Amino acid sequence: MLCMSLLPAATLSDVSITTLRSLADQLESCNFQKFWTEAASCSALLATVPGFDDAVRKFILGVISATFNVITKEELSAAVKLSGAALDSLLSTRGWSVSGSEVKVTADASAGGGGKGDGGAA
Repeated sequence: MLCMSLLPAATLSDVSITTLRSLADQLESCNFQKFWTEAASCSALLATVPGFDDAVRKFILGVISATFNVITKEELSAAVKLSGAALDSLLSTRGWSVSGSEVKVTADASAGGGGKGDGGAA
């Protein structure tokens, strides 16, 4: 959000901009479940951004990778808003192992979350 100061005041008050700022705030605060709830309410706007969900998941997985060694599968599912086969595929692609209800998180090769499987299926 560094470039927000470059936008005119009228643009800053546009509903689309305020919505995107709110979503960015949720991600930056790691309020991932709240982010997905808010994102669902503006799906038409977000549909105009190709690869949006995958990019968000890549960011979230980078945060999780930098923060956790182990996370419950339920918490991870809620954070990335994936379940079932889509979540299992993501875990397999990233090389994260599951033992019971826990997921063993391995660190990404890069700080930006650019490890294998950058986001999984939508």
